[in-house]
Formats: sequence, C-alpha cells, structure tokens
Amino acid sequence: MTSLGDWKKEANTQFHSTTKIKEYQSKVKKDAKWKQFEQDWIDINVAPLMEFLGTEYAWKHVLKTNNIKFSGIETRTTVRAARNTDVGTHIAQAVYEGDINGGHWYSRKKGQVDFFNSYQEYQIVGTNIWCQTFALMNVANRLPSPSTKRTLYKYYYYNYYALLFIKECVDKITKRKDLQKAIQQCLRFPNICLNAIEIDFSTVTITNDSKNCTDLSYPEIKKEFEEIENRIPPRQTIEKNDAEFFSIKELKNMYKINHLPFQTSWKKMDYIQNFTLV
Repeated sequence: MTSLGDWKKEANTQFHSTTKIKEYQSKVKKDAKWKQFEQDWIDINVAPLMEFLGTEYAWKHVLKTNNIKFSGIETRTTVRAARNTDVGTHIAQAVYEGDINGGHWYSRKKGQVDFFNSYQEYQIVGTNIWCQTFALMNVANRLPSPSTKRTLYKYYYYNYYALLFIKECVDKITKRKDLQKAIQQCLRFPNICLNAIEIDFSTVTITNDSKNCTDLSYPEIKKEFEEIENRIPPRQTIEKNDAEFFSIKELKNMYKINHLPFQTSWKKMDYIQNFTLV
C-alpha cells in the first residue's frame, strides 16, 4: 500500500534527466493516492507562498518603499504596453501578465527599460513556480549569478535559492504561522517544488545533467546566498513616505554604513530628511 512517506521520498528526488522526471510524473498520474498527496502538498505549502510573494505588502516591505508601480489583472497591462512608460519614475515596477487562471510576473528596477523575465534564465519556460519571487529578487538585487546551461541541475539550484529568499521574507515581514510552516516544509523537501510542476517537454529544451553530476549541496547554496546578501551596496536615499518601513535602529545603522554624521537627538524624520546624498 502506497504511503505518504513513499511518495515524499520519490517526489523529493533530484532527478538528473528529463526521462526520470517524466517517469515520476507518469507515476503520479496513474496513482490516485500519489496524485492527491502531491496536490495537497502544493496547496498547503507552495500555493500560499506564491500568493504571499505576489502581494503589494510583501514587495513594499521587502524593498522598504511605497514607490512601486504594480500592474496586473485589473488593468490588463501587458509588458509590451508598460515598457516605455514610467521609466525612471519608480524604485521598482512589477507587471503580472495574465488573468485569474494564470500568468507570469515581470519586474524592472528604476531607470531600466526592459523588464526582467525569469523564463530567460531562472525558471523553466511555461511553468508557474516562483516567477513572482524571482521578479522580486531581481529588483532587490538578490538573484544568483546566471548560468549559460539549461541543465536540470541549475533549475533545482535556483529553486532552492528562491526558497531561501522566501524564508528570509517570511521571517522578516510576517508572523503568519501557515507561511512559516509552509516554507519549513519546502526547505525540508525542496525538490518537490520543482518535480510537481507541469512541464511541457514538447516545447522546452532542457539538457540532462552529466553522468558524474552529484546532488546539490544545500549548505554551499546557503553560503552563496548569504554572500550575495552581504554584497548589496548600502542604500543611498530614503523617500519621506517610506519612513514607516524603518526603525530608528535601522536608520542609525544605515548612517554608520554610509559614514554619515548624525545627531543623537534626531527623530525618525530627521534621519529621513538628512539621508539623501546629493
């Protein structure tokens, strides 16, 4: 009799060939219990995290600014239509191109014309896993270095990297217990996130890993993740209407990092008003 543990063990495998992924997904389609196990796991652990990382609340609190333009379902905005508008106006811009049944997230930083598209590097084309997360990582300067190969290995790597970023976001900006439990499960069984998504192999080109390829080293990826966080340049400006996102302690630390003088008697808005470097 098939158990939940049996499914998790196979579902969390890091496959090194598209044939193996197809075999796993074929098993799920043929086994009603496995199919339900997978759907329940996605509904409880993946879907809530995807929804949360696609909210204005998450973007504003991660980037610590209200100066973000969101376009999406309500305005039926397309990336093509948004490309030449508001260039350089906002700290970040996010576009959801699609409808309530599904779509894809794009983003760009202030001053950029072209929108970042995670399908070009970080996400398997046509899939619906973590596009809003990669879009946010782009404007937050938290993406890992790109690879020139479209191997399975790199997609498992990017998936785990995105999960580390999601955990950081959940830990810092929300106290929701369901999200905390969800990211714990995803980090415990990270490969399920990738293996459970629908992949149209007839339209996607993915290179199998080399025969001597080993599984991911999660401690090494975590180390790389922390190194990128430490390389982010200190913020140079803060807009007045973004004061809500900062504590006095954070502002003092930012002043120290930027080697700026400050007065011990300053209130929060004193820091904000004197922080802009011209």
